[in-house]
Amino acid sequence: MVTMTLNEVVGVHLDLDWEKIMTVKNSRLIQYKNNWIIVDKLDCIDDLNKLIEQVDPKDYSEFTTAMAGSYQRTFFNPSPYWNCDHNLKIPESWEEIKKKYENLIIDYLKYHEKFTDHLDKLSIDTAWTVSGKQGSYHTPHEHGLNGISVVIYTKTLNYESPIDNGPIYFILNCDEYDLFSSAYQRMPRFVPEEKMILIFPSWIIHGTLPQSIGERTTVNFDFRWEQL
Repeated sequence: MVTMTLNEVVGVHLDLDWEKIMTVKNSRLIQYKNNWIIVDKLDCIDDLNKLIEQVDPKDYSEFTTAMAGSYQRTFFNPSPYWNCDHNLKIPESWEEIKKKYENLIIDYLKYHEKFTDHLDKLSIDTAWTVSGKQGSYHTPHEHGLNGISVVIYTKTLNYESPIDNGPIYFILNCDEYDLFSSAYQRMPRFVPEEKMILIFPSWIIHGTLPQSIGERTTVNFDFRWEQL
């Protein structure tokens, strides 16, 4: 790992050393040029697991960026900009959970001094859950220019080899070629752990590597700003 400045910390792949990364409260901020990722491990995700349990299995549909294996997604509150192939029943607990996680994510952004002038206009625009099975992976994609994206792992694999757990990777935006940065600094990877939360600008390209046998589930939020 290379420390650029006090506020510009470069993450490394897979065996990331959290003790050497700048922390605020209990969360970690990884920042490289104009890219940043907030990482933490939540104390409890029982509410999210109960939310997933309410989903009718027939409401899952194949996820378009999963090119192999069984990868399925369903929405808790679909945005008008996302295509749903049928009407979905919104879980009864959704509004309470929505408010809780809006406040939580705004707290993280305040701690790390991200968009502090406009946080009062930030709210969840879209929320969904994804279930992945053996061979599933996401091709590189982003979630738009105006927003914050959140991934929370609710069920993960526990293989000894990190690569078998289907790491999530980020392709960072670099304005020019940096002779002193490695590919690992420009494309950090994280091995999923249960209760792990990742917060990042929606425009950062990201994807996942193929996972091994087992099921991995996430709850995902896209935040958008109201008209500024």
